[in-house]
Amino acid sequence: YIRAPKGKGAALHRHATEEVFLPIHGRWQVFWIEGEQERTLDLDEGDMCNVPIGIYRGFRNVSDNPDALLIAVVGGPDAGKVDWHPSVVAEARKTGLSVDDEGNLIVEKQPAA
Repeated sequence: YIRAPKGKGAALHRHATEEVFLPIHGRWQVFWIEGEQERTLDLDEGDMCNVPIGIYRGFRNVSDNPDALLIAVVGGPDAGKVDWHPSVVAEARKTGLSVDDEGNLIVEKQPAA
């Protein structure tokens, strides 16, 4: 279950599995990269969207509903690590973050003084 304020959600990422999105409350947008172009699909309550394996995808709340709720289901018994899109990693590095071997965004270690 995911709750996020308007305009917020998850940045472009991919899994070694499919991912299904189902809005319970509010309107949500799923976006993905096709070639070099970003595509979007707006989902209303009860709509469903499946993103195939290997596709960079993200989602965001596009409603004014303060109770916006999205179900995201990652297929299979092991979703594996998150693979962030290179643009997400580049933006994270500008803020002092990095990515560990498991795909987690972490604070970059400060050099020893």
